[in-house]
Amino acid sequence: MKAVNMIVLSALIATAAAQDSDCDGIPTGAWTEASILPANTIPDGNLTKYKSEWILLKSEITGQIPKINRTEAAIGLTEDRKFLLVAMRCFEESMDKLAEKSQFSDREEIFQDDHIEIHLNTPSKNWFLVAVNPAGAIWDESRDLAIIKRDSLPVLWNPGTAAHVSKFADRWEIEVAIPCKDFGRLGPSEKHPWGINLSRTRQVSGKAESFALVPQAGAYPDFLPAKWMRLWKKPWDADGNLINSYGFIVVPQRENQKSYTVRRAKGKVAIDNGWDSPDWKHIEAVTLTAALLRPGGQRTHSPDTQVKLQYDDNFLYGLFQVKDRYVRAVARQNQEQVCLDSCVEFYVRPRGSLRYFNFEFNCGGKMLLYEIEDILTQKFEPIPEEELASIKRFHTLPEIVDPEIESPVTWRLGFQIPLEFFARRANLAGSPTGQEWTGNFYKCADHTSHPHWLAWKSVQDFHCPDEFGILIFE
Repeated sequence: MKAVNMIVLSALIATAAAQDSDCDGIPTGAWTEASILPANTIPDGNLTKYKSEWILLKSEITGQIPKINRTEAAIGLTEDRKFLLVAMRCFEESMDKLAEKSQFSDREEIFQDDHIEIHLNTPSKNWFLVAVNPAGAIWDESRDLAIIKRDSLPVLWNPGTAAHVSKFADRWEIEVAIPCKDFGRLGPSEKHPWGINLSRTRQVSGKAESFALVPQAGAYPDFLPAKWMRLWKKPWDADGNLINSYGFIVVPQRENQKSYTVRRAKGKVAIDNGWDSPDWKHIEAVTLTAALLRPGGQRTHSPDTQVKLQYDDNFLYGLFQVKDRYVRAVARQNQEQVCLDSCVEFYVRPRGSLRYFNFEFNCGGKMLLYEIEDILTQKFEPIPEEELASIKRFHTLPEIVDPEIESPVTWRLGFQIPLEFFARRANLAGSPTGQEWTGNFYKCADHTSHPHWLAWKSVQDFHCPDEFGILIFE
């Protein structure tokens, strides 16, 4: 697996530093303080305890702050890091028409009521959702695989969330305290930020109207965690004075954000058919043009590398084509360091997950694959051989290429990944149709005579999932 260049992650906090960076995906935006609250803080409806700035939610449809029925939010963390607290003021012109039929917790009817939602990802755990309606009914859910295994079902996650609701003539207010015990030991810090989004849904004449801290262009907030706000711990102020304050910052979409539409297959797909065969001719290709700088790297060889993706109800199909020279393949087993050979790679993070998968293939068809939570803290695990066997591969070159082929040669590598793999390991439910995942494509050849490292989406290093491009499933 690729080693990671150590990066000064504290630069992510400073807006000026981020604006000067060449890297896509580094957060920029105004810093907003979060409140540090006493260890014994409970949700009691007294929102004056939040001394930090309140921020306004925007329409999920227009991206604008509404002139009426606005929603204000503040975030707090207890000084012992045991509770995350969220306060929201939901202004409402029709308080007498609030939808609050659900009186019991963990009932799906909550989502038919007026309600607020808190979405959270942490570096070592997956996705959490807490929803509360004006009656104080709570829905709390975890999609983390370890927690699901412990609790049997996502909705059975019950960390002890508490909520307090107050109602006034022009608004309803809510304060929620979520225990942090299941969020993992990492963060929130400059190196290990938490991802967070808050939303509110109004039920108006039978129609839902939604608002969010970070609107998702009409998508449900858990679809695109890479766009959420980040909760940090800021170690210094603008003058360089040491402080210890928490806050959050928006991760905006950059104009040069890469995206690729994964087409639905029109019929049966064979990964061993030609690049311009009927199976593949109509599929758009992307070209890997971004050079990654590596210590000791040479830039005397930059092979023309393209890739296509498509999918159906059962599989995700990929086909690489490389017009190459100096080609070598000596790995003899799966899970060897195939990146040292002439290699192509597909990194992907399914919707709603902080885990990602690094599908790495050398030109002879050998494969390396890990499920990765956090490469810096070594939170990853190899995929066992029985699962690797379910991933079909095709290669035009022999399994072993040694000595190196110095003359020009065009080679292809195809792969076929069962969607069941993502269902089992990333909670994919049904077809990915209409979903947005994130991912990247790479070409490398570390131990050839002409090492090189190319990418589709420009990133700081291979293992930077928050900088991946967007994969849109047709």
